[in-house]
Amino acid sequence: MSAQQSNVTIDKKDLQEARESNVYFYRVDLPEISQPVQKLLEEYSGLSPDKIASHLHEVRTQAWNIYPYPSIGNWHFLTLGILTQPRYPEILNRLKDGEKLLDLGCGFAQDLRQLVFDGAPVESVHGLDLEKPFIDLGYDLFLDRAKFPSVNFTAADLLDPDSDAKNLRGEIDIIYASQIFHLWGWTSQVEVGKAVVKLLKPARRSLIVGYQLGALVAQEAPHAPTKEGKMYLHDPASMQRLWDEIGQATGTEWVVDAWLDEPEIFDSYTKLGFGLQRISFAIEAVVS
Repeated sequence: MSAQQSNVTIDKKDLQEARESNVYFYRVDLPEISQPVQKLLEEYSGLSPDKIASHLHEVRTQAWNIYPYPSIGNWHFLTLGILTQPRYPEILNRLKDGEKLLDLGCGFAQDLRQLVFDGAPVESVHGLDLEKPFIDLGYDLFLDRAKFPSVNFTAADLLDPDSDAKNLRGEIDIIYASQIFHLWGWTSQVEVGKAVVKLLKPARRSLIVGYQLGALVAQEAPHAPTKEGKMYLHDPASMQRLWDEIGQATGTEWVVDAWLDEPEIFDSYTKLGFGLQRISFAIEAVVS
């Protein structure tokens, strides 16, 4: 789960309805916890198995009262999306060799905890989110304030050139971006991509991996909750075109490996239509 909802607006009526849980994206019952999440909570966070369910309900309630977003209502913060990346073993090895990863829109930063649990040095993983309360809720969820330094997190707006995000420019080798780019239309996605490129180390084998909402056929679709009122949903070909445009604007070149798969985690979005799929990707800089 990521705090990509920085581009999401909820009007007062919808906000009240959401907080009363009368919305399609609020699931009351705790879903079946995956084995990796169970292991992370037991062995990394030190929770006993009989305490996990109540702990998760407590943290989710805290989060929902602050931000009644679909990712919280649907328990998406229990998704370790980075483990679905085919290049996860490579990413882990690169971090062990001293490279740095940034979780863009990290939210509770569950993927960063998984990387550390799997052996990545804690100093190699960083999170950026617009909303500091999400970062704090991550500490509440994983009970790790003593071993995961707060300096690893930056609460800032990526698109504000004067925000603390500027301190990350040129410092990052790998970016994990889940459920980020689909929150904007094409033009704004180009701007986000340009800001992302600034974070990466120049002249390096930079890598951007993640997943988001996509479509069987690329299209710009209306989406009222976003500030723009629209979002561009990619297929693999359009994602390459997007990064071609970003590359032209930044003097860089990118090769996109993207694929559509089943949208199980997006079940609550199916009523939006548009032939929704999940699109996963690995975007790599071409170094001459």
